[in-house]
Amino acid sequence: LMRRTMICAALLMAPAALTAQQDAGTHLTLELGLARFHGGIRDTSAPPVYIRPFRPTLVTLRLTGPRFGVALTIAGAATGYSQGSVSLLQGGDLSLLELAPEFRHPVARTSGGGRLLLHAGPLLDLWRQNGGGTVARIGGHAGATLELPVSGRLGVSVRADAAATGSQLKDTALAADLSQHTLWRTRLGVGAMYRLGRGDG
Repeated sequence: LMRRTMICAALLMAPAALTAQQDAGTHLTLELGLARFHGGIRDTSAPPVYIRPFRPTLVTLRLTGPRFGVALTIAGAATGYSQGSVSLLQGGDLSLLELAPEFRHPVARTSGGGRLLLHAGPLLDLWRQNGGGTVARIGGHAGATLELPVSGRLGVSVRADAAATGSQLKDTALAADLSQHTLWRTRLGVGAMYRLGRGDG
C-alpha cells in the first residue's frame, strides 16, 4: 500500500516538477514598445499645456529568470507641447536610458506551453536633453506579459505595463508659470525571446 501511495504521489507531482523545470529557464528578450506619456510638466493656462515626451518607440533588452528580471531600455523622443487634442513637437531633443529590475509571478498557462505573468518593480530613468544635462528620476512600474513558445529555444512575448516617475526636466529649468507633476507612461511591446542554457528545450 505504501509503495502504491508513493507511486501515485510521484505521478501527481511529475507535472509540477516539469513545470518548475521549464520555468527555471533564463530568457533574453529583444523588445520594441510603443509608449504614451501622460501628466508631466504643465503651465497655468486653462486648459493647461502639458510638456512631456511625445510617443517614443522604446527598444528594450530584457534578461529574465523564473522570478526575477532586469531590463535596459533606450529611446529617443521629441518634446511635445499638448493642449487638449493638439500637440506641437520640438523634434528629437530628448534621449532616455532606463534600468528596470522586476519581480515576476506566473498566474496562468496555456495548453501549448505559454505563460501569463504579472510583474512589478522599481526603475531608474536617465533623461538627457540636447544641449543640457542629465536628469535622474526614480519610479516604479507594473504590468503583465504573455510569453508563447515558437520553436526550440525561440518564443515571442506581448507586454503591457505602466510606469510612474518624475518629469523629464530639472526643477531649476522650469519657468515660474510651470509646475512638476507625476509623469505616467503606458507601453505595449512585442518581443523576440531566446532561451539561454543547455538543452534543446
